[in-house]
Amino acid sequence: MREAIFIGYTDPHGMEFKFKLIHFLANKKLALKIEDEGDTLILPEVDNIEEIIELLRAWEENTIRQRENDPHYTLEIFLETLGNPAIE
Repeated sequence: MREAIFIGYTDPHGMEFKFKLIHFLANKKLALKIEDEGDTLILPEVDNIEEIIELLRAWEENTIRQRENDPHYTLEIFLETLGNPAIE
């Protein structure tokens, strides 16, 4: 069994961020999966949402720098567990 939370916001620079947060009740772990211009990066699992927020802030800062260099740059961020096949 898992729960999904969908979150979205627009930062002060007008950039839109969309999040999909899923955690598996069995292991209570969270992971950050970032899909960026067709590339995907999966960061290690973390134990709490505060760690996810720190990772998001770092990516937001990087995205703002990218946007300054390329006004058409977009970034979509998805939060989800890395998934345990035994749970799915």
